[in-house]
Amino acid sequence: MTRAWFKLSAVGAALCFSATAAANGGHFLVDDAYTVDVGSCQAENWVSRQGSGSNFNVLPACEVFAGIEVSMPIRYLTSRGKIASLGFEAKRTIGSGLGGDWAISAGVEGNMLNESWASAFVNVPYSVALGSRFSMHLNAGAEYDRPADEWNPTWGTALTFHNTASNDLIVEAAATRGESVTARFGSRWQLRRIDLDASIARDFENKENLFIIGFNFVF
Repeated sequence: MTRAWFKLSAVGAALCFSATAAANGGHFLVDDAYTVDVGSCQAENWVSRQGSGSNFNVLPACEVFAGIEVSMPIRYLTSRGKIASLGFEAKRTIGSGLGGDWAISAGVEGNMLNESWASAFVNVPYSVALGSRFSMHLNAGAEYDRPADEWNPTWGTALTFHNTASNDLIVEAAATRGESVTARFGSRWQLRRIDLDASIARDFENKENLFIIGFNFVF
């Protein structure tokens, strides 16, 4: 599943395969090294609430060429009744190595509230199975903050416990240089071609909790 990158700036946090999810994806912070099947598309959708604000996110993605997935993340800010951001992302699997799988992704995002280009990123996800019950996902990359005109390194790590054939438990942490870590714990239920997610995260930068529910489907 795609989750082309993790956005962990104060603004981003506040706004914030197969027939089912192969790994984390969806609203989870840390990306995996997989894409959807060739000729398939998916839609990852989630609602998040932080403090008194909430937003709705849609992330449609399709694999247009073998191993290359393109997506267009959209964030709708419910408190203002407007689309807050719109992006374009591309992700490519780059093979296996060190016991796991690798991918690379990159993208840009525009701030639709002030109609300006806001940020860009590049990220390298690595995914590896740890026996039959666990899998680990590591991310390393960089984010360009256009208002500050600077690149900052990003990182993320996630551990997935395959609790049952249809349920995963996920714990993860991620951060951007100069900002506090965001940690998250959640669960995913796989129901045929639909995944249901629920999680709670702690934004240590803003000292607030985030509550997120989501659903993902392939078409």
